[in-house]
Amino acid sequence: MLYVSRYTKYVIRYTLYVIRFTLYDIRPILLSLKLSFRTLFRRLYLLLLFIGGISKAQPLQFTHLGVDDGLSQSSVYSIFQDTKGFLWFGTGDGLNRYDGYQVKIYRSQNINSALSNFIGEKIVEDSHGNLWIGSRSGLNKYVYAQDKFLHIYPDNDSNIFNRWIDVLGFDKDQNLWCWDRNNGIYCYNTESNKLKTIKIEDGNTIFRQAFFDNKEFIWYNTSTGIGRYNIRQQVFDDFLNDYFKENKINKVNHFDMDKEGMLWITSPNALTCFDTRTLKPLNTGIQAGLKDPLWSSICCNSDMVWIGSYSNGLYCYSKKNKILKKYPQKKFESAAMASNAVITIFVDRSENLWVATDGFGLNKASLKPVKFQNYQRKPEEGWDFSSNFIKCFYEDERERLWIGTNEEGINIFDRKKNSVTVLKNKNLADNTIRCFVKDNYNSLLIGTNDGINYIDELTYNWRKIPTDRAIYYDSGSNIINGFYKTREGTLLAASGKGLFEAEYKNGKIVLFRKVKSSKSVFLGGVYQTSDGRIWVCSVDGGVFLIYKYKNGELRQVDSLQHGLNVHSYYEDEKNHILWMGSEKGLVRFDLSNNTNTFINESQGIANSHVYGLLCDDDGNLWASTNKGICCYNPSTKKIRNYDASDGLQSNEFNSGAFYKSPSGVFFFGGINGFNAFYPSRIIDNPYKSSVAITRFML
Repeated sequence: MLYVSRYTKYVIRYTLYVIRFTLYDIRPILLSLKLSFRTLFRRLYLLLLFIGGISKAQPLQFTHLGVDDGLSQSSVYSIFQDTKGFLWFGTGDGLNRYDGYQVKIYRSQNINSALSNFIGEKIVEDSHGNLWIGSRSGLNKYVYAQDKFLHIYPDNDSNIFNRWIDVLGFDKDQNLWCWDRNNGIYCYNTESNKLKTIKIEDGNTIFRQAFFDNKEFIWYNTSTGIGRYNIRQQVFDDFLNDYFKENKINKVNHFDMDKEGMLWITSPNALTCFDTRTLKPLNTGIQAGLKDPLWSSICCNSDMVWIGSYSNGLYCYSKKNKILKKYPQKKFESAAMASNAVITIFVDRSENLWVATDGFGLNKASLKPVKFQNYQRKPEEGWDFSSNFIKCFYEDERERLWIGTNEEGINIFDRKKNSVTVLKNKNLADNTIRCFVKDNYNSLLIGTNDGINYIDELTYNWRKIPTDRAIYYDSGSNIINGFYKTREGTLLAASGKGLFEAEYKNGKIVLFRKVKSSKSVFLGGVYQTSDGRIWVCSVDGGVFLIYKYKNGELRQVDSLQHGLNVHSYYEDEKNHILWMGSEKGLVRFDLSNNTNTFINESQGIANSHVYGLLCDDDGNLWASTNKGICCYNPSTKKIRNYDASDGLQSNEFNSGAFYKSPSGVFFFGGINGFNAFYPSRIIDNPYKSSVAITRFML
């Protein structure tokens, strides 16, 4: 069910070829386990195939922050994150501080105010946690302890001919380096408040951009290439001018340096990379294919180089794969870029990408590997599902995932071919599929809104399984909500008219007979605990009907009034606890004394309406809800909540749409597709956020 490239498959096959000879010496052990080499490698292949697919890059999912969310203006020109974790956004109408929840705006109130309303330049932080901000009215300082701004240089300072100042950074001596739009570099001593001017004797200097690297060079662009100033030796030199002339690169738009010391440069017709240690260019593979005279920004982060355009949106270049990908604005897609007019790009410490636009606010996307593989209808990816509204799952022996949908039939997802086969209309009696089961005679049965069907997994031929009583008279009574294979070897079905048991003849199912003691009530799922009790929930009345086999006959032995609509079950046999997912939370039911405890929103679950419930190898319970997926550890009582920002198909999931495959993959489905993941690989954000008190409320 996971897409894997042809190259990845070749790597997997070669890896298995090497493993085969490595494991030859343990052949006697495999034979003692009745495990052949063919079976072992088949299982290893499927595992590696899933790993290859699970690491496939997901499209960026953008959220947006604009004036409706508190920004002072929808055009954002600069972004910075301080050591306390606050994000600062410079706009044309003041400076905005964002704490992840709310925006605080700093504006100039009068002509003599310390802060200009237009903040379009870089922001840096000193060793005391204070911010230094360049603006069109000069150099400003934000004193964190006092939450106020100071105007640093006087208006009559003869050393500064233009008040448009941009800060670059601090050197080892905590001197602040700045530059202006009049060919000047400045060194400001923050202790003595003295300003030193360094003039660049080059009439070709444009100073569209400059930055301060970790080796104490100031880099700046000129009309003929790039220049740099060594602050220790106090000397200038031209950099790469000859290369620019030879390759007819007559303009530098923007440039940035990555952690490896590679200088990445955008020009109207190329993305160029230079090793600043060897002064040699590196082949990016796309010089001839990247043409845009209106590049607005560039930002290096890990393996990625992010490039913004004033008119063509966001681009991402992978240094490893030498692949350029575009992220354009897509109308009517809420998770896409809101605009193609990109101004600046920033990556914060939690690996969130921030893309500032002109007139459309901020676009935010997580760059962390997605925790949950997300599958939705995407024909271009080979995922031509008939619907994103998922009801149930089943995986056959060929590792194909059968997906039941609401009103759109069955989707059979072949992981090897990355293809989808859709069964509906003439292939099925009803197109709403609620549950699957493989019975003890290897027959696949399907529960629908119109009774039970048998289907051949190879030919897709089907037939309807009759019942001994007409259950199709009342609206909704023909709905099948769940199957269960009991410890006694029987097959049960919970329906809109009570509990039914399968009847076989010569290994073939011929009839579903209503359990004699079953009442004609609308039932939810069915589950059997290790003590032999069979639990069936009455959806309408909130009553547990409890059955047991006596002398080969299933009889109702008890009932419990609980007022719950239970969607799912899991038994902790060691501790004799039955866990249930209900509309009022996660229920811990003690089988030894019939007492229960609720774990809901008051204990930290994001939402109390629990649909699916699965247990991993570490004893954690994974529950799908109306606000994402919750992971609950019964021993430590620790709760982790995940939502759509973690890669979930949506915050809302569906009852019945949960499944654990034979290889241990968890599947949860909802209203906008489904997620697949290995629980052990879900790792939370390693970055620990700082705690800051921003206000008190009484």
